[in-house]
Amino acid sequence: MEPYFFQQTPAEPEPLSEMISTDAVPQDATNKSDDNAKEVKLTRKIIKQNRRQQHELRHQNALRALALERELAPNISPTPTLLIRFPDPEINASTVLDVSQNIREVVFPVSTAPRQCMVHLKPGVNIEHTIADINRVRFGNGNLHAELKNYTDDELADALDPCNLYISNIPFNMKTAELKTFLNAMRVDIGVMKRQKRARYAYARYSNAELALEAFRTLSTNTLQNRKLTVRYRRFRSRRGPTTTDSSCCNTSQASATEEDTTECSVILPPPVEPIVISDSDEQCSNDSTDSIDHKSKSKLNKYDKKFQKLQRQMAEQASLIKSLQ
Repeated sequence: MEPYFFQQTPAEPEPLSEMISTDAVPQDATNKSDDNAKEVKLTRKIIKQNRRQQHELRHQNALRALALERELAPNISPTPTLLIRFPDPEINASTVLDVSQNIREVVFPVSTAPRQCMVHLKPGVNIEHTIADINRVRFGNGNLHAELKNYTDDELADALDPCNLYISNIPFNMKTAELKTFLNAMRVDIGVMKRQKRARYAYARYSNAELALEAFRTLSTNTLQNRKLTVRYRRFRSRRGPTTTDSSCCNTSQASATEEDTTECSVILPPPVEPIVISDSDEQCSNDSTDSIDHKSKSKLNKYDKKFQKLQRQMAEQASLIKSLQ
């Protein structure tokens, strides 16, 4: 007998879900996600460390600048600051619950602590007499309570910019280019004092704190056209610390640290005014006003009608497209 050779039928292909290992893809995905999460955590940690280091470095530079300012400019003293407390009654949840038995809970939208504020006094005033006068003032059900606010060196350093100098008592006839070359700073902003028109000041910004320290030493010892410059570090606008005043030189202006004086004098033009038609009778005025109102209402209606028609067209086009696709 001749051997019969039977051709084997090909086996059915395995389903795609069985051919692909179900464990390989999730492991790769999880590994990648874990690596990405680790990288994100590392970058965040590095950013936090850099910010902390920068903040610490800036704080140390500010302390050095404050010490140099006290050494070379002893006449510059911080403006006396008072803390005034108002005699507000204490309010808490229990006091409000006692008002009525039907109250279930109490929610305060803001803080209910007694109010207080800080005030900066004028230079040369008697602080003790000022505090006594404020304490005699009646307010509500009691008297105001004022006390002198004392700042620590850390608070004074936080309110100081170690890379920015404030220079005053600048000659008025000095050109801007000459002043910029004399200061030798990265940026110089020059302005005129509001209270004294012939007094000029400048803000000089340096690239780092070391250059600002050297510039402070040179500017405080040198003169400019036989004028001794008043130099100090710039204070921040947000009043995180006290302002400073100079009481020694009469030619220098009392410059506060709040940057109230703008660097440039700009003229503000009034807004354009529409022409006014003066009529002889009140009836004509009323007619004109009613006509203008009607015209405005008609124009608004026309705009709304146009928008509505445009929306109707768009909806009709979309409906036709949907029908054609079906």
